[in-house]
Amino acid sequence: MNTDVLTVCSDVAITGLSSIPQYHSSLILSAVRTSYEFESLHSKGSCTFEFGFHGRGTIPPPNSEFVYKLLNFNFVSKTKARNKVQGFLYGKFDEFKTIAYKVTKGEKVGK
Repeated sequence: MNTDVLTVCSDVAITGLSSIPQYHSSLILSAVRTSYEFESLHSKGSCTFEFGFHGRGTIPPPNSEFVYKLLNFNFVSKTKARNKVQGFLYGKFDEFKTIAYKVTKGEKVGK
């Protein structure tokens, strides 16, 4: 049983030109911010991550690495320190990033 679960209750706001389909082929997303709720065996809370590529406002080179950054998080835990919870969150997002990379390369993704 996996007790370390990141509940993907994300809330991505789509506003402005991004909501008009005729502009989709012209959009360059430099970053996306999204909020998540999380729960593990020893902690529970919410966090905000930003995803994207380095070099905002430009088309990223073909070999650019997709990066993410934890902007903030709040949690409740009786036994875990802030840096441990932060490490848990980054670990989960490393897993997501690896899976996404494999999918884009056409590799099989298994559990």
